[in-house]
This record gives sequence, structure tokens and C-alpha cells, in this order.
Amino acid sequence: MKYKLATTLLLTLSLTADPTIFLQEFPFSHYTYAQEIIALPPTEEIIQESIDQSYHEMMAHVPLFAHENPRTVLIIGGGNGGTLHEVLKHSTVQTIVVVNPTSPQSEDQRVTTITEEPTRYVKKSNQTFDIILCDTTQELFSSEFYEDCKDLLNKRGIFVNHSGITSLQQDNLTSIAANRAPHFKHTTFYLTATEHGQVAFGWASDKKYRVSESTLKERLTKIKEPMRYYTPEVHRASFALPNFIITCIKA
Repeated sequence: MKYKLATTLLLTLSLTADPTIFLQEFPFSHYTYAQEIIALPPTEEIIQESIDQSYHEMMAHVPLFAHENPRTVLIIGGGNGGTLHEVLKHSTVQTIVVVNPTSPQSEDQRVTTITEEPTRYVKKSNQTFDIILCDTTQELFSSEFYEDCKDLLNKRGIFVNHSGITSLQQDNLTSIAANRAPHFKHTTFYLTATEHGQVAFGWASDKKYRVSESTLKERLTKIKEPMRYYTPEVHRASFALPNFIITCIKA
């Protein structure tokens, strides 16, 4: 009854907007049901921002703010340019290499794009980096791949990789944890919320990073553009893992 009254009120007030009635599907459930929703059709730009922004902000800014002075960044994948856009917000970063068979183009002089298979690049490259961001739709890599990436990291370097949607790809977390472990002293995952579900990022380094909230806030003041999702509080909270992920890591 309350729902019908609310719907009637919204229809009365919305003189210029056509209500949209559609079938809503929840991808992480076995059930699909029809639901009446009063809404304006979202623009393509709003949809894209809503889906991508939290993912790219958390992939880039968590390691970049954790590191004391990141100057060189390797982006593996990142074909849509979202992660690159976030990295470019950091003035301390002087060199960014993007490796992808279809690398995004950038007019920023700090950026070098290489159209090559990423696994081949990390195997043969002699360049080293403070941060490596593995932003690919492929979550599973061999232990050798992690070893090759480790060889490209500087002493305090941080490696981060997209590790899949936690509700659907728990086996991936187990495989990633097992394949990284022999090559880094400190490994874990951190999390972010997206409209596709909760996404995990793999974290690996030989340095144990514990950055205070006050330090993160100070570093954030150097970024001119506002964040849509990232905050120092979210940064620290993202490393708090639910028990099912802890179980996956230990499997």
C-alpha cells in the first residue's frame, strides 16, 4: 500500500518525465523478477561514470598514495584509459608506460604507450617502476608472470592487479594468492564496490605498508581534481577482508 501511494505521488509531481518500467536483473542472484521503478533514463555518460569511477580510482590511488614518492608507473592493460587518467592526477609521477595490444593514446608527455603483449613485455623489459598496475580483464596469470613483474619493481615497489568479482570468482583469489606468494614478502587483497559487485585488487610488495589516515589526507591535498569514490577512510577500510576471502587466501 505504501509503495502504491509513493508511486502515485511521484507520478503526480513528475509532470515532464515519463516513468520507466523495466525488468531488473540482479547478476549475483539466481532470481530475476519484474519491478516497477520510477526513474529518468540515465545518460550514457552517467552510466559509464557510475560503473568505472570507483574501480579506476581505487586501482590507482591506493598504491600511489601508499608509496612515499611514486615516480614511475607501469600500467598493464588499461585499454579504456580510465586507470591512466587517475595516475595522471599525481604530479610526482614522471614516467608512465602503458602496455597493451591496443594502448590508449595520451598527449601527456609523461606517457609512453607500447602496443605489445604484456606478458612478453614484462619478460624482456629492463626498465624498473615504483608502481605496477595490472588492469586487465584476465585475472589469472602464471607464477612466472608475477616473478617477471617483481623483477621490474624498485626496492619499495608495489604491484596491484585486478582480481575479479569476489562473489563470483573466489577460485581466482585462491590461484592469485598462491601464484604471487613465492615472489613477494607481503601480499593481500583490498576491495572496492562497483555496480558489477564487489571487486578485489591484489596487493603485493616487499615492504609492509601501513599508512596513517593523516598522512593519506595530507597527500590527497596535492590532487587538484575531486574524487568521486576514494577517501583516506575508504583507503584504509578497503584492506579489511571478510572471512570468506581470508579463507580463499589460506586455501
